[in-house]
Amino acid sequence: MARLGCDVSFWQGVMNWFCAKQAGIEFAFIKCTDGTSGLDLQFKANWRGTVGLLQRGAYHFFRTNLDPIKQAAFFVETIYKEGLDWGELPLVVDVEDKGTVLRQAQDALRGLLPGVPAGPTIEQKVKRFTDYVSTHTNGEPVMIYTSPSYISTYFKNPMWSQYPLWIANYCRTVPSVPEPWVPGLEKYWQIGQGDGAFYGAQSKRIDLDVQLGN
Repeated sequence: MARLGCDVSFWQGVMNWFCAKQAGIEFAFIKCTDGTSGLDLQFKANWRGTVGLLQRGAYHFFRTNLDPIKQAAFFVETIYKEGLDWGELPLVVDVEDKGTVLRQAQDALRGLLPGVPAGPTIEQKVKRFTDYVSTHTNGEPVMIYTSPSYISTYFKNPMWSQYPLWIANYCRTVPSVPEPWVPGLEKYWQIGQGDGAFYGAQSKRIDLDVQLGN
């Protein structure tokens, strides 16, 4: 049977992880950083609060208009300088930023002008991020969190099928997994939202996930 988990950020406040476990939560993904300088204010408390109770993994919110190496370094250094471990679950890059993808389109248009090269694509930037994080942590592939529509628009390279996937796809009996990923091999599925208080959050709602693979 699929294991139930949740993902949290400062929006949920400092979680009551004992309550979460009693409600059936077995793992958690906890937001750590955002862009090149945004530290989630509740990361440290939530990360340490899960020790001995749940398996957990840290995630970074990826900004498509910012340097991917600087973002990756900030993510790694934030965990390291706090003296924290890398967690039991994969480290994650959250790729859903639509507020800055206009920059991506502008870069592509510049590539159509004589003598003006196009900038790197979103998937190229994400690859630079994942390579850096893997090299500077435990060497495991970084898991990609994203949605079916984002995959269809921005991820084209077949290499991504080798990366663990955490898919956000609400209101379905099975998740939709577009190419280049292979349906049935995704590791985690964000299934929807639950009652925050019931699961130990300080917010009204909390995101819920299930683990689909080992």
